[in-house]
Amino acid sequence: MKKVKLTKTGKWVVFCAVLLVVAALLLPLLIRQIKSPYHIQKSLQSWVKPDTVVYHVPKIRYAAEFNDLQPKQIRAAREFGLKECPADHKAVESMKKELEQVRTCRYYVVEELSHSVPYLRPNSAEELERIGRRFMELLEEKGLPQYRIIVTSLLRTKEDVKKLRKSNVNATSDSAHCYGTTFDIWYVKFDRISYKQHMEPYELRKVLAEVLREERDAGRIYVKYESKQHCFHITCRC
Repeated sequence: MKKVKLTKTGKWVVFCAVLLVVAALLLPLLIRQIKSPYHIQKSLQSWVKPDTVVYHVPKIRYAAEFNDLQPKQIRAAREFGLKECPADHKAVESMKKELEQVRTCRYYVVEELSHSVPYLRPNSAEELERIGRRFMELLEEKGLPQYRIIVTSLLRTKEDVKKLRKSNVNATSDSAHCYGTTFDIWYVKFDRISYKQHMEPYELRKVLAEVLREERDAGRIYVKYESKQHCFHITCRC
Protein backbone atom coordinates (compact mmCIF):
# COMPACT_ATOMS: atom_id res chain seq x y z
CA MET A 1 0.00 0.00 0.00
CA LYS A 2 1.43 3.34 -1.05
CA LYS A 3 1.80 6.13 1.53
CA VAL A 4 0.07 9.36 0.62
CA LYS A 5 2.32 12.37 0.90
CA LEU A 6 0.60 15.61 1.82
CA THR A 7 1.64 18.83 0.21
CA LYS A 8 2.27 21.90 2.35
CA THR A 9 -1.21 23.13 1.51
CA GLY A 10 -2.69 19.79 2.51
CA LYS A 11 -0.89 19.85 5.84
CA TRP A 12 -2.28 23.31 6.61
CA VAL A 13 -5.80 22.16 5.76
CA VAL A 14 -5.50 19.20 8.16
CA PHE A 15 -4.02 21.43 10.89
CA CYS A 16 -6.85 23.97 10.55
CA ALA A 17 -9.45 21.20 10.59
CA VAL A 18 -8.03 19.84 13.86
CA LEU A 19 -8.07 23.33 15.39
CA LEU A 20 -11.71 23.79 14.43
CA VAL A 21 -12.66 20.48 16.06
CA VAL A 22 -10.82 21.39 19.27
CA ALA A 23 -12.43 24.86 19.32
CA ALA A 24 -15.88 23.33 18.82
CA LEU A 25 -15.31 21.07 21.82
CA LEU A 26 -13.90 23.78 24.12
CA LEU A 27 -16.19 26.70 23.22
CA PRO A 28 -19.23 25.54 25.26
CA LEU A 29 -17.01 25.15 28.33
CA LEU A 30 -15.59 28.64 27.90
CA ILE A 31 -19.07 30.16 27.50
CA ARG A 32 -20.30 28.51 30.71
CA GLN A 33 -17.26 29.84 32.59
CA ILE A 34 -17.52 33.45 31.45
CA LYS A 35 -21.10 33.74 32.75
CA SER A 36 -19.93 34.07 36.35
CA PRO A 37 -19.62 37.66 37.74
CA TYR A 38 -15.94 37.12 38.44
CA HIS A 39 -15.14 36.27 34.82
CA ILE A 40 -17.34 39.10 33.54
CA GLN A 41 -15.36 41.48 35.75
CA LYS A 42 -12.04 40.08 34.49
CA SER A 43 -13.27 40.39 30.89
CA LEU A 44 -14.22 44.04 31.45
CA GLN A 45 -10.80 44.73 32.94
CA SER A 46 -9.15 43.53 29.74
CA TRP A 47 -10.78 46.45 27.88
CA VAL A 48 -9.42 49.14 30.18
CA LYS A 49 -6.01 50.12 31.52
CA PRO A 50 -4.12 47.13 33.02
CA ASP A 51 -4.03 48.70 36.50
CA THR A 52 -7.69 49.76 36.53
CA VAL A 53 -10.12 47.72 38.64
CA VAL A 54 -13.78 47.36 37.65
CA TYR A 55 -16.30 46.68 40.44
CA HIS A 56 -19.21 44.73 38.95
CA VAL A 57 -22.56 45.13 40.72
CA PRO A 58 -26.18 45.40 39.50
CA LYS A 59 -27.10 48.84 38.21
CA ILE A 60 -27.79 51.37 40.97
CA ARG A 61 -30.40 54.10 40.39
CA TYR A 62 -28.80 56.61 42.76
CA ALA A 63 -31.33 59.45 42.45
CA ALA A 64 -34.26 57.10 43.04
CA GLU A 65 -32.69 55.13 45.87
CA PHE A 66 -31.16 58.02 47.81
CA ASN A 67 -33.98 60.53 47.79
CA ASP A 68 -34.48 61.79 51.35
CA LEU A 69 -35.71 65.29 50.55
CA GLN A 70 -35.03 68.61 52.28
CA PRO A 71 -38.11 68.67 54.60
CA LYS A 72 -37.24 65.27 56.07
CA GLN A 73 -33.59 66.23 56.57
CA ILE A 74 -34.48 69.61 58.09
CA ARG A 75 -36.77 67.94 60.67
CA ALA A 76 -33.97 65.58 61.73
CA ALA A 77 -31.44 68.43 61.81
CA ARG A 78 -33.64 70.51 64.10
CA GLU A 79 -34.36 67.56 66.38
CA PHE A 80 -30.77 66.38 66.82
CA GLY A 81 -28.72 69.45 65.97
CA LEU A 82 -28.00 72.92 67.30
CA LYS A 83 -30.99 74.78 68.66
CA GLU A 84 -29.99 77.89 66.77
CA CYS A 85 -28.06 78.43 63.55
CA PRO A 86 -24.84 80.44 64.20
CA ALA A 87 -24.89 83.91 62.65
CA ASP A 88 -21.27 83.90 61.46
CA HIS A 89 -17.89 82.25 62.01
CA LYS A 90 -17.31 84.29 65.16
CA ALA A 91 -20.53 82.91 66.65
CA VAL A 92 -19.28 79.37 66.04
CA GLU A 93 -16.45 80.06 68.51
CA SER A 94 -18.98 80.54 71.30
CA MET A 95 -20.66 77.19 70.41
CA LYS A 96 -17.55 75.02 70.51
CA LYS A 97 -18.75 73.15 73.60
CA GLU A 98 -21.63 71.81 71.50
CA LEU A 99 -19.48 70.99 68.48
CA GLU A 100 -16.55 68.85 67.44
CA GLN A 101 -13.92 70.01 64.99
CA VAL A 102 -13.64 67.88 61.86
CA ARG A 103 -10.15 67.45 60.41
CA THR A 104 -8.64 65.26 57.72
CA CYS A 105 -7.86 61.87 59.27
CA ARG A 106 -7.12 58.28 58.26
CA TYR A 107 -10.73 57.71 57.17
CA TYR A 108 -11.56 60.86 55.20
CA VAL A 109 -10.20 64.09 53.72
CA VAL A 110 -11.77 67.47 54.42
CA GLU A 111 -11.68 69.50 51.22
CA GLU A 112 -10.93 73.22 51.40
CA LEU A 113 -14.23 74.68 52.62
CA SER A 114 -15.62 77.75 50.87
CA HIS A 115 -19.11 78.04 52.38
CA SER A 116 -18.90 76.16 55.68
CA VAL A 117 -16.71 75.66 58.75
CA PRO A 118 -15.08 72.39 59.90
CA TYR A 119 -17.45 71.52 62.75
CA LEU A 120 -20.24 69.04 63.44
CA ARG A 121 -22.27 67.88 66.39
CA PRO A 122 -20.39 65.03 68.19
CA ASN A 123 -22.82 62.31 67.03
CA SER A 124 -22.63 63.55 63.45
CA ALA A 125 -18.82 63.64 63.56
CA GLU A 126 -18.90 60.06 64.84
CA GLU A 127 -21.22 59.04 62.00
CA LEU A 128 -18.93 60.65 59.41
CA GLU A 129 -16.00 58.67 60.80
CA ARG A 130 -18.09 55.48 60.76
CA ILE A 131 -18.92 55.99 57.07
CA GLY A 132 -15.27 56.66 56.18
CA ARG A 133 -14.03 53.67 58.17
CA ARG A 134 -16.66 51.31 56.75
CA PHE A 135 -15.89 52.49 53.21
CA MET A 136 -12.24 51.53 53.62
CA GLU A 137 -13.14 48.24 55.32
CA LEU A 138 -15.45 47.32 52.45
CA LEU A 139 -12.74 48.08 49.88
CA GLU A 140 -10.37 45.79 51.78
CA GLU A 141 -12.96 43.02 52.14
CA LYS A 142 -13.57 43.05 48.39
CA GLY A 143 -9.87 43.10 47.52
CA LEU A 144 -10.14 46.59 45.99
CA PRO A 145 -7.50 49.36 46.14
CA GLN A 146 -7.64 51.72 49.12
CA TYR A 147 -9.19 55.19 48.90
CA ARG A 148 -10.59 57.74 51.35
CA ILE A 149 -13.83 59.67 50.95
CA ILE A 150 -13.69 63.47 50.55
CA VAL A 151 -15.93 65.78 52.59
CA THR A 152 -16.93 68.99 50.81
CA SER A 153 -19.29 70.76 53.20
CA LEU A 154 -19.99 70.78 56.96
CA LEU A 155 -21.55 73.35 59.34
CA ARG A 156 -22.87 76.49 57.67
CA THR A 157 -23.58 79.82 59.32
CA LYS A 158 -26.31 82.25 58.27
CA GLU A 159 -23.55 84.32 56.68
CA ASP A 160 -22.34 81.27 54.68
CA VAL A 161 -25.87 80.54 53.45
CA LYS A 162 -26.35 84.17 52.37
CA LYS A 163 -23.11 84.10 50.35
CA LEU A 164 -23.93 80.70 48.86
CA ARG A 165 -27.35 81.84 47.65
CA LYS A 166 -25.71 84.59 45.63
CA SER A 167 -23.78 82.02 43.58
CA ASN A 168 -26.28 79.14 43.76
CA VAL A 169 -29.93 80.00 43.15
CA ASN A 170 -30.97 76.50 44.27
CA ALA A 171 -29.52 76.96 47.77
CA THR A 172 -32.21 77.31 50.46
CA SER A 173 -32.24 79.88 53.25
CA ASP A 174 -33.05 77.18 55.82
CA SER A 175 -30.34 74.58 55.29
CA ALA A 176 -29.82 71.35 57.25
CA HIS A 177 -26.13 72.29 57.25
CA CYS A 178 -26.92 75.09 59.73
CA TYR A 179 -27.54 72.65 62.60
CA GLY A 180 -24.24 70.73 62.64
CA THR A 181 -25.86 67.43 61.69
CA THR A 182 -25.25 67.48 57.96
CA PHE A 183 -22.29 66.94 55.66
CA ASP A 184 -21.63 66.36 51.96
CA ILE A 185 -19.41 63.64 50.48
CA TRP A 186 -18.15 63.83 46.92
CA TYR A 187 -18.87 60.94 44.59
CA VAL A 188 -16.80 62.30 41.66
CA LYS A 189 -13.49 62.40 43.51
CA PHE A 190 -11.79 60.16 46.10
CA ASP A 191 -8.41 60.31 47.80
CA ARG A 192 -6.14 57.57 46.46
CA ILE A 193 -4.00 55.73 49.02
CA SER A 194 -2.99 52.58 47.13
CA TYR A 195 -1.00 53.21 43.94
CA LYS A 196 -0.66 49.62 42.76
CA GLN A 197 -4.16 49.67 41.26
CA HIS A 198 -6.66 52.30 40.23
CA MET A 199 -10.45 52.68 40.38
CA GLU A 200 -12.51 55.26 38.55
CA PRO A 201 -14.77 57.48 40.74
CA TYR A 202 -17.93 55.98 39.25
CA GLU A 203 -16.72 52.53 40.41
CA LEU A 204 -15.91 53.79 43.93
CA ARG A 205 -19.32 55.46 44.06
CA LYS A 206 -20.87 51.96 43.98
CA VAL A 207 -18.93 50.98 47.12
CA LEU A 208 -19.83 54.21 48.90
CA ALA A 209 -23.49 53.62 48.01
CA GLU A 210 -23.34 50.24 49.75
CA VAL A 211 -22.03 51.89 52.92
CA LEU A 212 -24.68 54.62 52.87
CA ARG A 213 -27.38 52.03 52.25
CA GLU A 214 -26.23 50.12 55.36
CA GLU A 215 -26.23 53.27 57.50
CA ARG A 216 -29.60 54.47 56.21
CA ASP A 217 -31.21 51.06 56.73
CA ALA A 218 -29.84 51.05 60.29
CA GLY A 219 -31.79 54.29 60.88
CA ARG A 220 -28.71 56.45 61.44
CA ILE A 221 -28.82 58.80 58.43
CA TYR A 222 -30.91 60.39 55.69
CA VAL A 223 -29.27 60.60 52.25
CA LYS A 224 -29.97 62.72 49.15
CA TYR A 225 -28.12 62.12 45.89
CA GLU A 226 -27.23 65.57 44.56
CA SER A 227 -26.66 65.39 40.79
CA LYS A 228 -25.76 69.08 40.34
CA GLN A 229 -23.40 69.32 43.32
CA HIS A 230 -21.96 65.83 42.61
CA CYS A 231 -22.25 64.75 46.22
CA PHE A 232 -24.23 62.69 48.70
CA HIS A 233 -26.03 65.10 51.07
CA ILE A 234 -26.23 63.32 54.45
CA THR A 235 -28.00 64.22 57.69
CA CYS A 236 -27.40 62.31 60.92
CA ARG A 237 -30.55 61.10 62.69
CA CYS A 238 -29.12 60.60 66.17
